[in-house]
Amino acid sequence: MLQNKKGCKVKKIKIDGECQFLKDLDKKPQKDFNGVALGIYNLITVKAHLKLWTKDIKPYRGFKIKDVRRYFGITGNAKKLLYKLETINKILKGEL
Repeated sequence: MLQNKKGCKVKKIKIDGECQFLKDLDKKPQKDFNGVALGIYNLITVKAHLKLWTKDIKPYRGFKIKDVRRYFGITGNAKKLLYKLETINKILKGEL
């Protein structure tokens, strides 16, 4: 268990080291993705998609949880994936 700056406990997240997300984080920022790396852009958009999915709304016709798991290298159902992606986002922002 880790602790964030506020003292709350956070579970460790296991990520596959060969996943596409980690490769995309290393790429330089591009104009096509609002000046951020492709990995961060995908993290933000997939978080929004998962929030809809947990409310039983399909974000778009081809959306699959399996693709999210494969891209980010994490496991779990939609709610666990959303928690893990929000934790990854906080780590990248420097909040944890």
